[in-house]
Amino acid sequence: MKDSTSLLRNRPTCKTIRRDLKDRSLAFIDNRLPDAPAKKMLLDAMRENPSLLGSIIQMLNGMTLGLLLLWFAVLALLLILNIFIHPHHPHFVLDAYWGFWAVFGLGVGVIMVYVMKRIIQPLIVRKEDYYGDI
Repeated sequence: MKDSTSLLRNRPTCKTIRRDLKDRSLAFIDNRLPDAPAKKMLLDAMRENPSLLGSIIQMLNGMTLGLLLLWFAVLALLLILNIFIHPHHPHFVLDAYWGFWAVFGLGVGVIMVYVMKRIIQPLIVRKEDYYGDI
């Protein structure tokens, strides 16, 4: 039976476990994902950033404009589809018009931001030195 000091010396450290996990993740992505520009960007980001989530966020951060345009294209497509696909039984008069739920959602979102900024924030805000010197 080995003595306890040799067991403690040979145990893996957090750094080695993290490095092993990073190497396994890189190998998995390299073997499983098809060759594409996004794959190269993800692999480069993972080599720079040690955590998988951090590297995915770093990769998506570089594609902000493309993702934003894709998001608006999907929203426009859904709005256009709403012209041709009607609800079976509208629950009230405005529900029958196309694009109502898009406008309703935008309006409710704007109202929620206004209420939070003008009414709720003054109730929960604290002075800058509320917690003293930390």
